[in-house]
Formats: sequence, structure tokens, C-alpha cells
Amino acid sequence: MVIFSLIIIVIYAILVCWFYRGWNKIPDFFVQQTKFPLSVSVVVCAHNEEEALPRLLDSLSNQSCSPYEIVVVNDHSTDGTAIVLDDWKWKMSNLKVVNPKGRGKKKSLAEGITACKGEIILQTDADCMVSSKWVETISSSFSDKRCDLLIGPVAMNYSNCWEAAQSLEFLSLVASGAGAAGNERAIMCNGANLAFKKDLWTRNAGKQHAELLSGDDMFLLLAAKKEKAKILFLKSKEAIVWTYPCRTLLDFIRQRQRWASKSGSYRDADVIMVALGVMAVALTPIVDLLFGKWQLFLGMIFFKMIVDFIFLRKVSVFFSLEKSMNMIFFVELLYPFYIVYCGVSGLFRKKSW
Repeated sequence: MVIFSLIIIVIYAILVCWFYRGWNKIPDFFVQQTKFPLSVSVVVCAHNEEEALPRLLDSLSNQSCSPYEIVVVNDHSTDGTAIVLDDWKWKMSNLKVVNPKGRGKKKSLAEGITACKGEIILQTDADCMVSSKWVETISSSFSDKRCDLLIGPVAMNYSNCWEAAQSLEFLSLVASGAGAAGNERAIMCNGANLAFKKDLWTRNAGKQHAELLSGDDMFLLLAAKKEKAKILFLKSKEAIVWTYPCRTLLDFIRQRQRWASKSGSYRDADVIMVALGVMAVALTPIVDLLFGKWQLFLGMIFFKMIVDFIFLRKVSVFFSLEKSMNMIFFVELLYPFYIVYCGVSGLFRKKSW
């Protein structure tokens, strides 16, 4: 059992070193020009977001480079989302509201993208906030790099220890996805900050797994990867999109279950191999504990923490989230349990947005 645990942690360390290498390969990006030949549309799906939506719209209204249009899809909201959008239409001349026929984020997003006129689609979520140079930076990157799909940086704000723990855990996901993209083997992206050519989406609209209500971002990424499109991670502080943590533990568990619910539909070898590695390093210490090998359990937690710390410390500096590293032991201690629980239960969870 000791040898098996050692093998698993060594394999995991190699994987993290690969992510670290990929992160270092990505150059920092700075805006080089102010005129862009490509038209840009921002698309947002909103479902009962009357509280968060004004914050996003305010940040979009103060862009250094205004997009051609901002398309907000009101996915059958039952709160005051429609009222908020009506108010903001008077303040933003480029705001366009779409009331979709279909229900759920994936169908709503599809109708929103179809309604967009821009050559480049910038996607974010209704509960996020973008920097004043978000549109300008991404537009400049597309013009400079000539890529097909751009994975933008996403970070999580926090104000207490529980939220800081979520922020650090989320940082590990973003860092892993960035590192893989830096190695030209993209495995992960986030619809909170994603940009792509509209014709890329049009070509792959039928590969979105309509039977699932979410996963639009990942399925587009994997479709783009399959057709050997140019996929990049944008390492720019000006392009960071800020999101917010779950309020309760139950909300957190449900979110992770929702993310895991799509994993059974992934067919990409890189994604599958990384997922198996993550599950193995989470499951092994639990097995050690069940067999009464608590010293081995703690040893696995400790060595994983050291490996993660070296990588995440570097990435946290980029996102200015160094203080969240104080929660690393707490996160590492709980990591095996919630990863295994959410990973397994998510496969049997009812899919909903």
C-alpha cells in the first residue's frame, strides 16, 4: 500500500510539474494597438440575476474599448431581471436583450450567439465583473495572436476564510487549465471568460450535447481542439474576470456536482487522463485512511500540499491572491473527500441550471 501511494503521488507531482512548465511558457500579454479590425459582441446568459446583473452591466458600460454590441439573454427569469435590463437599455445604446424560446443555459446561449453580429464572441456570466480594459485586451489579443479560441483568466473574490478556501480551490482549476493550454494540450476553460470566433461556434454548434443543460464552454473547447484550431490562454491582468464564491457548503457541493455531471460525455484523451490522475490522488489517501493507515494518509496530504504550494504560489502572484494561500492546509485536508464525493455523485445528479 505504501508503494502504491508513493507511485500515485509521484505521478501527480509529474502532472503538476507539467502544468507549471506550461504556465511558464505563456508570455504576459500587453495591449499593443487601439484599433481592431474585428467586430466584437459580448454575450451573457442571465437566469434570475436581478442582484448581480447591474454590477456586470456597470463594468461593461465603462470599457476603454466599447464592443459592437452587448447581448444579454434573459433565460425565462422569474425575478426582476427583465426590469433591470429595461432600465439599462436606456443607459447603454449597444445593449440588446434576447428572450429565448428554449430553456436552460445551453439553449439560451445558442440563441444569444446566433443573434450576435460580431466576428468575435466574448462570453461571460451574469454574476461576474470585468475590468475596464477587458474588451480592449481580448480584442487586441485576437488581432495580435490570430487565434480561434481564447481562454481568459478567471479569479474569485473573497472576504472571509470560507470564501478564501473556495478562491484557492478555484485558482487550482484555472491554473491547471492555463498550464495545459500553455503546453498546447488544452483541457479546461470557463464560460465566465471565453472568447472565440463566431464561425468556430457555428461549425460546432451541433456538438454541444443537447441532452445536457450545461457544458457549452467545455464542449466548444474540445470541438475546437479536435479540429486543431488555435487555442491560447490569455495571461493578462487586464483580462481577469472576477466571479464570486458560493454562499454555503451545500451550494458549493451542488456546483461541483454540476461540473462533474458532464464528465461522462468527455472523449478527449488529455481530459480523461488528467481526470483519472486527480481522482487517483484523491481516492488513494481515503483508502489509506479506511485501512487504518492514518500516517500514510497524512503523508499523502502533506506531499500533495508541498507540490501544489510551489505551483499555486506562483500563479497566485499573477492574480494577486497570495493571501488565499493561507488556506492551503484546510483545502488539502478536505480535498480527497469532496473530490471523490462530487465526482461520483455528480454522474448521477439530475442536470439543471
